[in-house]
Amino acid sequence: MKKLLNHSLLMAVLLLLFQMGKGKALLFSAVLVIAFYILRTRDRTVFFFIILLSLSLIPHTRTDYPKVQQARVVSVSASSFIAEGNGCRFIVRYDEPPAPDSEIALSGRFEKNESSAHFFGMDFSDWNERRGIYYAIRPASLTVIKEHHTFRSILYHRIIRMNDPSLKSLCFKMLLGINDPDEESFFYRCGFSLSGIIMLVREVLGRFCNERKRNRIVFILTCVLFIAYGFPLLLFQSLVSAVLKKMDQRQDVRVGIGMIIVMLVYPESVCSAAFLLPSCFRLCALEKTDRKLKGFYLSCLLQSYLFQGFNPLVSLLFSYLRPLLGAGWFLALGCVVTGRHDPLKLLRMMNESITLLDRFFLPGSIMGLGTLFYLAILISLHSRKHLIHYAVILLFVFQLGGFFHPFGEITFINVGQGDSIFIRMPLSHEGMLIDTGKPGQYRTVTAYLKAKGTWKLDTMAITHGDDDHSGSMDRLNQAYHVRQLIQVHQKKITYGMYDFYDLNEITDEDENRSSLVLYTKINGMRMLFMGDADEVAEKQIAEKYGNLRCDVLKLSHHGSKTGSCDRFLDTVRPGLGIISSGPYRIYHHPSPETIQRLLKRHIPYLDTKKQGDITILMLPHMNLCISAAGSLGIINTQ
Repeated sequence: MKKLLNHSLLMAVLLLLFQMGKGKALLFSAVLVIAFYILRTRDRTVFFFIILLSLSLIPHTRTDYPKVQQARVVSVSASSFIAEGNGCRFIVRYDEPPAPDSEIALSGRFEKNESSAHFFGMDFSDWNERRGIYYAIRPASLTVIKEHHTFRSILYHRIIRMNDPSLKSLCFKMLLGINDPDEESFFYRCGFSLSGIIMLVREVLGRFCNERKRNRIVFILTCVLFIAYGFPLLLFQSLVSAVLKKMDQRQDVRVGIGMIIVMLVYPESVCSAAFLLPSCFRLCALEKTDRKLKGFYLSCLLQSYLFQGFNPLVSLLFSYLRPLLGAGWFLALGCVVTGRHDPLKLLRMMNESITLLDRFFLPGSIMGLGTLFYLAILISLHSRKHLIHYAVILLFVFQLGGFFHPFGEITFINVGQGDSIFIRMPLSHEGMLIDTGKPGQYRTVTAYLKAKGTWKLDTMAITHGDDDHSGSMDRLNQAYHVRQLIQVHQKKITYGMYDFYDLNEITDEDENRSSLVLYTKINGMRMLFMGDADEVAEKQIAEKYGNLRCDVLKLSHHGSKTGSCDRFLDTVRPGLGIISSGPYRIYHHPSPETIQRLLKRHIPYLDTKKQGDITILMLPHMNLCISAAGSLGIINTQ
């Protein structure tokens, strides 16, 4: 037992790594962490560690098709909610969600959550599976059978009845964690106001009570909130930490045991800032030197991994911002309970001060090829006395200089049924975007742009006005200060060192037929972006440009049979075809006819529906194609 306790922190860290890697590389992750554990410990506790890994694989809910007619509302968001019934949890997509803890009756067809592979941003299918959610439904009918008078439901109805829209939004955000879809601050998205309540109360009581009495009051308050809010992760962490403090063990043992318990009970926590950020500060508190600097550094790395960039001020002020959110919770509760708007001004000021911090966000994910150079430099400096100082300085140099993503690229972003193509020059904080996808894909596109350290868009070209190509045009134009917005045919478009030529001369009422068709040559590759051009436009292009060739062809209209005709494919003879499509059961793209035309000509193709994001990296003397699903290849130029 003593050995197990001594190894608890090592077990916790390795369990965390295993949980993070098990989705796509279960066997590899298991072998890696077990081998590392054996090398570090060399004792029989490895058998207990293997049992621990096995326990983490046990599903918490049923995984079979839900046979549910009645369910209970578990949690609510802006346009959907999570319900539970008959041992299954599922997402209900509904524009006017019922109050939390309500009992509902519903009918409709459940659909399995489909994976949507991305280099950056959240794979919601994987995230939901970690929470035990495998299916979703858009109900044909939904009826509230019974509303329980719980704390959350009472708050929900009181907030709904508010007349002031801005106050209503703030109260939903503070009290119930129901955020606007475009909420940027991860403090609100992760529910840190709940842990902020505990921190604020502890700080206030410290001025009036002795430590023993203060701990007792805080523990009781945490238990009450834990039950009232439906057992949230952050409060469970606080309870576990409070209980473990009573153990007569070293601090590292308590931290390790606490992390293990949380990861087993809340398997989704390993991808959550609500677990990772507090855990990183607890781990850094175990260090003997430079605790605050190490906590700051690790916090920046975690933010970059989770949110495609980091905010250094948030990392510095993390322990102060949470009590501020706790104060906001009390102010919002005062507005709801009393019906008075006296605290509204303070609440708005507090909200503005937190959102103001978003201006200091530095976009750019550490998950890039430049990370290898970063690590190589740190390894060469490993013998230096103050390595952590060099690590922090280099982090900012790489982030601001764009060195984490040093190579130029062309990326076909996985936006489901739609198009969005991002082109970036080496070490650039600007870029060019061809189409934007549907409005609902705005966060998907911005997640990728942020991950690449993009601050503004030099050029945005909209091939035509269909919603799946131009849906986020206005919002992206405003957010990224687009220098030139192209919506109509023009012979030549210039972005940096690249020239794009519009080959389609048709302008009539048919949006698809009139689509921009852009041709360019980048790093030796001849590329053709077809938009939704149909067979008529393709034949006209083939007739006018008889010697047209391309190495990479973005097929028209998501692989529909209305495009990619025989005449056109025989003319351009692409070395690789790219298809951007959504679920086949809905849109039936790409069509079997188009695929047969490609196969007949031995044209290899990649589809974002199966491959996720598809990126062509422009390396010296070669172009490397890589997809989020793991496909890899070199593009041959003709």
